[in-house]
Amino acid sequence: MMVADGGGEECVTQTECQGCRQLFCAHCEVLWLAGISCDEFT
Repeated sequence: MMVADGGGEECVTQTECQGCRQLFCAHCEVLWLAGISCDEFT
């Protein structure tokens, strides 16, 4: 579960699934691709 605390303007993207421990992007909701930004992916 992720909770937005409303503090700051930094966007957290790299997140770890608590179920399978796989890294994913919380913004795009796809597997984490190191070195590739959200804009480059879409």
